[in-house]
Amino acid sequence: MQAVRTNGTRRAIIAVGSIAAMFASLLFATPAPAAVECSTTPAVLPASQIHAGMTGTGLTTVQGSTPTSFSITVIGTLVDAVLPGRDLVIFEITGPQSFLDQAYGMFYGMSGSPIFINGQLAGAASYRFSFSDAAIGLFTPAEDMVEIVRPAGSTPAMPTSVALTPAARRAVAAAAGVTAAEAPAIAQILRTPLAVSGMSGAQIDELQAKLDDEGLPVDVVAAGRASAALDPTPLQPGSPMGAAVSLGDVGWVGIGTTTFVCGSNVNVGWGHSFFFGGDSAMAMTDAEVVTILNDPSGIYGPGMIANAGDVHGTILEDRISGIAGQAGGAPNPMAVTSDYTNADTGASRVGRTDVFYQEDWWGPDVAWYHNYVNLLAVFDQYGDGTLDMGYTIEGVREDGTTPFAVTNSVLWSSPYDAFEGIYKMNSAMYSLAFNRFEDVTFTSVDTAGSVTQQRLEGELVRVRTASDLQPGLRTRSVQKVSAGETITVEVTLDPLEDGGDVKVVFEIRAGSGGGYADVKLRGGRERFWFNDRGIDSFEELLDKLSGGEHANEIVASGLGRVVFATDMMVTGKESFTVKVIR
Repeated sequence: MQAVRTNGTRRAIIAVGSIAAMFASLLFATPAPAAVECSTTPAVLPASQIHAGMTGTGLTTVQGSTPTSFSITVIGTLVDAVLPGRDLVIFEITGPQSFLDQAYGMFYGMSGSPIFINGQLAGAASYRFSFSDAAIGLFTPAEDMVEIVRPAGSTPAMPTSVALTPAARRAVAAAAGVTAAEAPAIAQILRTPLAVSGMSGAQIDELQAKLDDEGLPVDVVAAGRASAALDPTPLQPGSPMGAAVSLGDVGWVGIGTTTFVCGSNVNVGWGHSFFFGGDSAMAMTDAEVVTILNDPSGIYGPGMIANAGDVHGTILEDRISGIAGQAGGAPNPMAVTSDYTNADTGASRVGRTDVFYQEDWWGPDVAWYHNYVNLLAVFDQYGDGTLDMGYTIEGVREDGTTPFAVTNSVLWSSPYDAFEGIYKMNSAMYSLAFNRFEDVTFTSVDTAGSVTQQRLEGELVRVRTASDLQPGLRTRSVQKVSAGETITVEVTLDPLEDGGDVKVVFEIRAGSGGGYADVKLRGGRERFWFNDRGIDSFEELLDKLSGGEHANEIVASGLGRVVFATDMMVTGKESFTVKVIR
């Protein structure tokens, strides 16, 4: 039976961490500024001066990275549609037909596309109607968007839908050529395409379900891996604007459109929030639009398929009316690195994902997916098997400078999913991210190990003992031993798979007093899920997350507590009685 050992895993973690640090210094050396501000905003047309019948032009990208113009006509304004003082303008895309043939109307990914009226910036595309003519939508007034780059506190979230007034509904009906009863009564925010690379269809469906549960207007779309090359020039109006949660083996990049450039290096876009979070830290990227997919049903609307490209800077503001970023270097990421080997075939892979946005569950979940897809790449199958994995989670505490680290390992055999052991690392990250003592920031997650199709699991089936008083190893219900002397214990494990019994030998020491003691032997109780109940400090939480029993250990209790590691997951239990003679 081929052993899968943890000590090699820990050495590999050190090597992968060194490679990760070298790579990070190339792309992310520039620290992110604290805020985006700009006094040279473009000339904007006030919302109060926008009225029905006005015509204008817009810019967006339907293929590649070069913006295409389109024509619009204003239908009307929804006063205070978002919040008091926050209007939305209803408009119709009137052509050209070549644009409508490619874009099909308002499409997901078009958020932020600038609208110009009378030579001034009027707003950015942001909402559309379901079950209606896709050519009719709404834009966020530009005067609200310039507030993003002026000093301000956090603003409330933009609603994902708005109701039309009866007058607005009649105006939309007239433009669409339908009756007022047939016209939509609700406008929905243009959903954000989340370009995801490195994940399979099942994993994409799983991520989409989680985003839906969170109520986020985000559509997960399969994409190619981002180039992630550094290009510190600002993005141009009408070109795709990406907000990267992560880049690398697992890329999650929200795609919208750039609305305007402020000054020489500030970009503002989207026309609505991404996470509705205020101050932010994501990598700002460009993108290449592959195509726009139509939705003839009208339920979801047309949507963009795009690949994220180069890194242009940092997204620092995620506000009610859009997002803003500063050209230059990306923010410092949480580097997730891995080094996995298939013990059956010798296939191996060293992987890396840089995570920029790690609020709430985003950091732990990207780390989980990174490890899952890299293991899948070397295992090349789903199903049963055994994972032997070591991991180190590092970060800084609430003061921003004091480091912390959690280091642990897991050897786990599963009849369903050989990668189940990843959940222990993921659970530790969740416990840290949501701990009740202080806020933390992750800086790195390093993992390494082996996976095998073998079920490395053995049942504890026989125990033999020996001592100075009874020196021969035998199965005994009572083992006599002199006070203070040692007892030799031989445990026989019956492997789940063929290969012959495995014997493990270790020693336990008797106490100095006489009498009887019951010794119980069992497999270690692996803890996958942690909480901080009964824990009184952050330091104690770190100790708990770095310690605990492991499934591949034999635990002997009764004469103190002895733990002995094996090369397989241990199940079953046995016991014997010790008679200590003084």
